Amino acid sequence: MKFTKPFKGATGGNSYPQDFKVGDECPDDLLVAAMKANAVSDEKPKAASKAKADKE
Repeated sequence: MKFTKPFKGATGGNSYPQDFKVGDECPDDLLVAAMKANAVSDEKPKAASKAKADKE
């Protein structure tokens, strides 16, 4: 999943959070927090809409 808005979180056992930008891949250990903050999007709907666009 990729971030859909800026997000700050500590990952990989780090004590200090880092800034993530829109489009960055969300680390697994931040996924739940990012989902609760509505900061990530599943790429599957985009792929489905792209496939539909390719057919037209």
